[in-house]
Amino acid sequence: NKCDPRTVVRSAMVSACTGLSIDPNLSQSALIPYGDRCTFQVMNRGLQQLAFRTGTMATFNTAKVYEGDILSHNPFTGEYKYNDAPHEREILQGYIAYIRQLTGFEKYCYMTIEELMAWGQRYSKSFNKTTGMWQTNPEVMYHKTVSKRVLREGAIIDPYSTTASWPPPLSSTTARLCPTTWSMRPR
Repeated sequence: NKCDPRTVVRSAMVSACTGLSIDPNLSQSALIPYGDRCTFQVMNRGLQQLAFRTGTMATFNTAKVYEGDILSHNPFTGEYKYNDAPHEREILQGYIAYIRQLTGFEKYCYMTIEELMAWGQRYSKSFNKTTGMWQTNPEVMYHKTVSKRVLREGAIIDPYSTTASWPPPLSSTTARLCPTTWSMRPR
C-alpha cells in the first residue's frame, strides 16, 4: 500500500511543529501508514520531551513492576510505596509511570499486564496486526501506554511549545507551518 502523499506531508508538518524527530534512532515520533493514509504518532521519548519542555516537570519515569515491588497503594491519594528491601524480581506484573512537577504535584499510573493488553486491544488500530508494535514489541507499548495515561491525568502539555516560556515566540516559519500557535490558549 502507498500512502497519499498529502497525508505524508501533513504528518511531517506536524512533526516539524512539535519539534520531535522522526529519526527511528531517537524514538521520539514516527510516521505510521494506516491503509492509504500516513499518520503522525508520538513515541514514549517524544512524550517525555514534550513534558519536560513545559518547564513544569521535575521527574518523569516509567518502570516495570515485579511481584513484591509494591508494598502498598493508597487509593485516596494514588500514592504507591516501593519495596526497596532486597527481594526476588522474577514475575513481571505490570508497568508504572510517575510524574512530579516542580510545584510538588505527583501522579502515578499503574497497570497490570492484563490491563495493558485490554487497553491495547480496545484502543489500538494495529493491536491484532502481526507487524504492529503491540505484537512485535509490546514492552515499548506498555511504557507508552502508562506514560500517556499519567500525562493525560496529571500534566499540561502543549505539543507546539518548544521552550518553557508561554506564549511561544512566533517566527515567520512557525506561523506558516503551525497556525495553531496564533491563538492564545490559557494554561
